[in-house]
Amino acid sequence: MIKKKKGLMGLFPAAIFSAILAGLAYYLFQFVLVIVPAKRIALVERMGLYNRTLYPGIHWLVPVLESIREVDWSYRGQDNRLVRVHHRLVPFDTLQMDVPLITCTTKDQVAIEVDLSIFYTISNLRYAVYASEDALAYFYQSVTQATRETISKINVTGTYGMENAISASILESINATVKDTYGLTCNRVVVQNIIAPTAIKNIHQQLYVQKQQLEKETLAAEVEMVRYRALRNEGFNVSQIVELVRAQKGVGVALWATPTAAAQPQQ
Repeated sequence: MIKKKKGLMGLFPAAIFSAILAGLAYYLFQFVLVIVPAKRIALVERMGLYNRTLYPGIHWLVPVLESIREVDWSYRGQDNRLVRVHHRLVPFDTLQMDVPLITCTTKDQVAIEVDLSIFYTISNLRYAVYASEDALAYFYQSVTQATRETISKINVTGTYGMENAISASILESINATVKDTYGLTCNRVVVQNIIAPTAIKNIHQQLYVQKQQLEKETLAAEVEMVRYRALRNEGFNVSQIVELVRAQKGVGVALWATPTAAAQPQQ
C-alpha cells in the first residue's frame, strides 16, 4: 500500500482558517470590544451620529453600526508650528497648551510680548467635538484675545511685577468665553514673563526700585513720628528728643530702645 505524502496544499486550508480567526480577533478587539482606562472617556457614534459616552471600564460596540469618534484638533504653537492633538480615548485630566509669545499693546500704546502657560481640561467632550470643527483652535484664539484685552487695560508701568494679577484676569476672561461655548475649561494661567523694549524695561525697573525705596522711607518716617509722640507723652522736650535720636542712630541702637539716663525728662 502506497501512502500519499501531504504537500503544501494540505496546509493551505489550515492557514486560511488561522488567518480568518486572527482577522476576527483583531476586529473584535479593535472595533467591538473597547477598554477605557482610568481618566479617559470616549464618544460612540451609531451610523455617524452621537449615541453615548463611554467612561472607564469595558464596553461593547455593535459591529458595523457603531464606532469610536476620534478627536483630531490642531493649533499654531511655538515658532508658528502646527501642533496636532489626536485622541481615540480622550483624557479628562489637566492638559497643557503650548502657547507661543503673544504680542500685545498696553493702554499707553507700548508693544510688549507675553509668555504664558495654559492648563485646561475637557469639561464637556460631546460639546467640544460637535459644537465646533476644532475646539482647541478656537480655545487658542480665545486665549490670545483674552490676553490682549487684559493688557490693553494696563499701562506698561503696571505690568512690571504684576504677573499674578494679570494671570488671574486672563483666566477669568478665558473661562467667561470658552467654558459654555467649546466644552473646555481653563484651570490655570501662568504668566512666565512680560517682555518689553529694553529701554522701557530699564526705566520701569528704576521706577520700581524708587517706589520700593520711597515706601521704605515713608514707613520709617511714620515709625519716627509714633516714637516722637510717645516720648512727648513721657515729658521729653523737643531738644531732648532730637539729641536722643541722634545718639541712638549714631551707635546703631534699635529704634524703640529705652531712653538713656543722659536724656531724662525735665522735672
